[in-house]
Order: sequence, then structure tokens, then C-alpha cells
Amino acid sequence: MPCYNAEAFLADSINSVLNQSYPNIELIVVDDGSTDNSKAILDGFGKRIKTLFQSNCGPGPARNRGIEQATGDFIAFLDSDDYWDPRCLELLYLAIQSSNAALAYCGWQNIGKTTKPTPPYVPPNYQTGDKVQDFLKSAAPWPIHAALVRHDVLKQTGNFDEQWATCMDYDLWLRIGTTHPIVLVPEVLAFYRHHGTGQITSKQWRQAENVLKVKLHYIKNHPNLVKHLTSARLDELTYGAYLKRGFDAYWKRDLVSAHKIFRKCLLSRHYKLSDLKYLLFALLPEGLYVKFISFSDKSILEKIKHFVFVQKCIPWSVSKKFSDWTERKLYFSYPSFYRLIKFKTIKNRVTPLTSEPNHHFFGYYDKTPWSESGNKILTHSVAFNDRPPTPDDILTIGYVTPNNPHSFIAIAETKAWNWQQGAMLQWHPLAPDSKIFFNERSDGKFIGICYDLETKEKVVYGRPIYAVSPEGDLAYSINFSRLFDFRPGYGYAGVPDPFRDHKQPTDDGIFKIDLNSGNSDLIVSLKQLADLNPLPSMQNANHYINHIQICPSGERLAFFHIWHIDDKEWYVRFYTIKPDGSDLDCLLDTGDISHYDWMNDNCILVWAKHPNATNNHFLLCNVNDKSINVIGKEELKEDGHCSFSPDRKWIVNDTYPNEYDHRTLMLIRNSDHKVIKLHNFYSPKNKWWGEIRCDLHPRWNRNGDKICVDSVHSGTRQMYTIDLKGII
Repeated sequence: MPCYNAEAFLADSINSVLNQSYPNIELIVVDDGSTDNSKAILDGFGKRIKTLFQSNCGPGPARNRGIEQATGDFIAFLDSDDYWDPRCLELLYLAIQSSNAALAYCGWQNIGKTTKPTPPYVPPNYQTGDKVQDFLKSAAPWPIHAALVRHDVLKQTGNFDEQWATCMDYDLWLRIGTTHPIVLVPEVLAFYRHHGTGQITSKQWRQAENVLKVKLHYIKNHPNLVKHLTSARLDELTYGAYLKRGFDAYWKRDLVSAHKIFRKCLLSRHYKLSDLKYLLFALLPEGLYVKFISFSDKSILEKIKHFVFVQKCIPWSVSKKFSDWTERKLYFSYPSFYRLIKFKTIKNRVTPLTSEPNHHFFGYYDKTPWSESGNKILTHSVAFNDRPPTPDDILTIGYVTPNNPHSFIAIAETKAWNWQQGAMLQWHPLAPDSKIFFNERSDGKFIGICYDLETKEKVVYGRPIYAVSPEGDLAYSINFSRLFDFRPGYGYAGVPDPFRDHKQPTDDGIFKIDLNSGNSDLIVSLKQLADLNPLPSMQNANHYINHIQICPSGERLAFFHIWHIDDKEWYVRFYTIKPDGSDLDCLLDTGDISHYDWMNDNCILVWAKHPNATNNHFLLCNVNDKSINVIGKEELKEDGHCSFSPDRKWIVNDTYPNEYDHRTLMLIRNSDHKVIKLHNFYSPKNKWWGEIRCDLHPRWNRNGDKICVDSVHSGTRQMYTIDLKGII
């Protein structure tokens, strides 16, 4: 354990070693010239640790000195501000012993007050596949404290190379991991503490540059190990990855790092022509570059507004007329100019996917209409657009192809549908190119259908389907008749609710459907929910369930428990539960809760009232520790249909119509919550509102480079795609 001025966390780190479940541990702390209270803390542990003192030489020499003094057969490294799970060394040791590997590594989690909450992460199994390519692809396969290595292997490979100020651990893992067998322990056992001061990785440009140097040094010194990779691939893994770090810094507005990386790539000629529009400005001096990019962040309209309106150069009445002219006259008459001043581009990113004479839409925002291959996009088609569906109205289910977007291919018809969620049309997770699910009405009841586009075979389920598990073995159902009565626009017309006279029925709630056998079971009832911590408002209210969504692993599902007092007053509780109905857990009980999406198995982003605030915000709620963090407090001030990109780096969101009847489509970068507005869609509330409104409901494609929306800005309800290349 190297230590330099680590008094704030030193004792915690040492105790995490001394409290390990594996007993035979020698802890060597190398104090690297600390000037704070670290020495007194070390002295307090007495003979339980071995302490070495030296003048300040850096962490690499400190670690090498510790290795020289170590007597154990296995070595692990822990920085003086990080810590381990109590089982860490035991599980790593057992994995090495049972596999005869040279090194064992595990998962980790970033923690700390000054960083965004990040989920636990388990790295891939690097032992399988092309290890050289996989290690070069990574900026660091695991943190320095997430590994245990054999002492004799360290001696063979030469310990830490002291030429590196940072990334010395990446250099070591490259040399060991690509030449020796390694083994993964798929548990999160190491914790990396972010605190913002005195950390080696705080300067991102230097970190990125050292990663590049380590990769180039490895390639130069291991020609036989990289000879199977083409020069183009090696360039992509080195300078290509380095430039990507520059773009990451640029979009996070770490402009100092971006400037240094862009300039180095520009001068070394490692870039594509399409990159020049970003790289050329890096020829400016750093200070001028930072000022220039910061100023250009504002759209032309924002600059004008700030100069004229914020500084109050003209009366409010004049500024209001200017806004009215911009959003009404300019929007319709000069769309290219409108896009330029609003979104800094003349290019129209919005491409029609469907066309008249029929109306087309997909429905909700939490499912992708794209097939796995991307050559089919699921679509609903109907002849009218100006009223709610009646029991006799038929909806046609089909798809369009991106290469021939105006040709709708019909598959089936249904009488179980609504404007908000369609017929719950979705791809089968096990056959996402050939099988679909949707709901239908037959013999006086709503049913679920699985339809094979290739064989035309149909499997019928006795209950309608709301959501399907990622494994494709389970589905979940609710009472769409009850939903039709109490939440028009989300339920289906045509089948009376058998529990209409019951406010909190015992036999109604969420049903789990076994998609292999067709059997279904009630996993949570409305009566059970109403009896759980009851409120006075629940007594004479009608209870129902809506908005089921399953976490990425399928191990939990979330849902809304809603109770209506009358048409205007209703409340929501937000729950998660296991598929078998166990571990029912209330995540939020603030009454006012709206759209949400799972970020990962542990965290959910939801628009809701905060338990300790009066206003609504986007809240990132942790299912495990119940922590709640406000996301984009200043940037995101209204409800929208939020969903994470497949790589979880971006959030797409929309708004309801503003005073000009415009809905805004936007991206939010998950790392810093910067908002990038993409387009405004005209959606007049005097024609489409209430049950028949047309929300954008933005959905991601499977590659995360396109978005699909439903919109009525053309005068009919149609589907559109937005290409995000060049934006993210």
C-alpha cells in the first residue's frame, strides 16, 4: 500500500485489509514522504502492519519497494484511499489455486461524494477470445486493487515500470495478462474511492496520453504477440482510442483535456476527415480554445436572447413578440433557418418512416420497434386519428423496412389496442427478427399472441401481455379492462371488467405467464397492495396497476400501484418485485410519480416528487440502498418519456407541448447530464390531446445510433427516425 498524505482514508483502507476473511496476510505500507498526519495513523496500528518510510518518489517506486520486502507467495495492491470487501483476498486466492492461473481479478465499483453514482461493474472474461486485442481495447482492464498475482510471476515480468507516472498498473496487467493464464472472479470485491484531490487519475488528458504511450510501448516490445493484428487495427486500438478519449472529454466539456488530445492527434495526423471540424480549432492556444468552445455552446438564438433579453435591452413586450415570431412564423415558413438558430444545424435530421393515407404509430417508449437485424420496424396502422378506439375498431399490425420506408407490410389485425401503447407490439427476445407479441380480443376476453413471421404459426395465451422478460420465458399481464375504465388511453375497449364493482379486488393484480406452458399465476393482488401501509385516500378509491417494466437481467420488475378517488385526483406508489412475487418493495411513496426507465439492475430513473422536496425532478433511485439523487436539476424541469441508450451513456427524453404547441426531443449525456436539443415537433393540443394525444415516445434502435418517434406535425399521425451519427 503506497501512502502519500492519505490521512483522510488511510485507516479505513488499512482496516479493510486487516478485516479480510483470509487470515495469512502481510500488509506493507510504504509511506512516500507524507507531510500530513499519515505517520501517526500508521504508528497507531503498531506491529499489525509493516511500515516503510522513504522520500517522495511516486507510487511506482513505492510499490516496487513493497514487492521487494514482501514474503508472501501472492501479492495484491491497495491504494491508501480505496478498500476491499472482506472476502476479496480469500475469493481471489481460491480462484488462483483452483485454476492454476498467474492472476485473479474481480469486479469493482466507483464510490465517493464528488462523482456521479455508478453501478457495480464486473469485467469480461479476458481469458477467452483474443487477449491481446481485448487488453489493448481497454484503457485498463481492472483497477490496481482488483487483482491478486503470484509473486514469482511479478519477478519474471519485472514488477512496475517506473518510467510511467500513471498507468503503471495497466502496463503490468498487459505484460502479465497477455502472456499468462488469468481467471475472473465475477463478484464486486474492490471499491475505488473518488474524492477529487490528490488522485493520480484526476488529469484526464495525462491519463489518456499515458495509456497511449503504454500501448505503443507494449506493441513495440511484443511484435510476436501483435503480429496477427493489422496496422489499421492497431492504429484503431491506440490512436483511435486516444482520439475517442478526446471526444469524451470534449462532450463532457473538459476542454483542457480535449484541446491537448485533439492537438496531438492533429499534429500526428491520426484522424478522419470528418474529425477535422472538431480538431482544427485545437490549433488555437489553450485559453483561447476554451473560451471559443464555451461561447459556441450557446445556440445563435440563445446568444441573441441573452444579449437582448437577459440584459433587458428592450421591453418585455418586444421580446415576447420576437419569441412568437420565431416559434410560429419562422418554424413554419423558414424551417432551415429555424433549425440553424435553435439547433445549430441546417440539416433536417428527421426522416419520415411511414406515410399516408393511413395513420401509423408504434406506441410506448420502453420497447424498441427495430428487429435485431434492423431490417424491420414494427408499426401499427389505422384509418382514423381523431377519436378514441371503439370495441369494433380494427388496428392493423405490421412493419416497414428502413430501405423502403413508405411500404407498410401487414401481418395481423386486432381489436385490443389504444393510442398510447398500441397492442403492446414487441419482438420476442429469443427470436427478435422473426417472432412478435401483441394483444387481441377473442371470445369476449383479451388474449396475448405470439406470431411467427416466417412460419405464420400463432401461439395463443389466455391473458394479454404487457411486458416480456429478457430471457423470453416469462411475460406479465394486467387487467386491461380495468385500465380502460380508470385510465382511458391505456386500456382496451370491448370487455367489461369482472371486478368493476370491487375497489381493491383480491383476484386481480399482476399475473406472471409462463411462455412455455401458457400457465399464469397471480404474483401480487390489488388487495395486497391496498392493505400495505394503507393511507386514508385509499379507502374509497379504485385501485389498479400500470407501467410494468422489467430490469435488464429479468430478476426484478417495477410497476405503478395507482388509486383513483375521482377523475381528477389520483395517487401513485412505485414498487419493485421479484418474478415469483416475493420481496415486494416500495421504492417511492410520494404520490406524484410518472415515467421511468431502468438504468441497470440496481438503478431506475423516474420523474417524481422527491420525498424531501416540494417539486418534481428526474430521480435516480437505487433499488438496493434506497438512495435518491436528483438528475439534471437545472436542465430538466418537466416530465418526459425517458429511456437509456443500449450502452447507457445517453438518455433520450421529450416534453409535452409548450405554449407554441411544440414538443422538444432531446438527448441527455448520462455522465454530466448536459442536454442536447434535437428537434421541435408541432403538436396542437386543440386537435390531439387527452386520450388521443400523440406523445413522441422516443425509442432507441438496438445500435443506439437512431431514435424513432410518433408525431402529428405533418397533420397525420406518422413515425419518424432521427439519425444520431455525428451527435453522439
